[in-house]
Amino acid sequence: MSDASTRDEERAAAKARGEQIIKALKVILPTLWAFDDTADPRVRDRRSSTRPSYGQSAVTALLVQELVGGHLMFCMSVDGERRYANDVHWDAFDLMPDWFNSESIVADGTLVDPEDILRDDPTLMTRYAEFRRRALQQALV
Repeated sequence: MSDASTRDEERAAAKARGEQIIKALKVILPTLWAFDDTADPRVRDRRSSTRPSYGQSAVTALLVQELVGGHLMFCMSVDGERRYANDVHWDAFDLMPDWFNSESIVADGTLVDPEDILRDDPTLMTRYAEFRRRALQQALV
């Protein structure tokens, strides 16, 4: 077997594992978003039952990056709402579609370093640790 075909098989296997993880996350994320303590404190007052992921984009994107790899992306709406999404090796996607529709996005796909996000929000590491703990607990149940 050639090196190229081995790499192709490894990439296909990684993609399949990543897609399984994303599928599992889509099931558990709504229960994780129900907790206000992991939402960004700067926007907690704007959360609602129709926008359950609001304020949870950084913790969600960090979890996806930890579990699947890839890059974090910064997105912004015309109204100035900002959030994070993921760009993994096979696809760019957003697990928080209730935030704003695609027509309102003005900055989409700008890659950001996790350190920049952590520097921007001093509460993020604590919120992420709790979000991650809950995610892993749910995944093991």
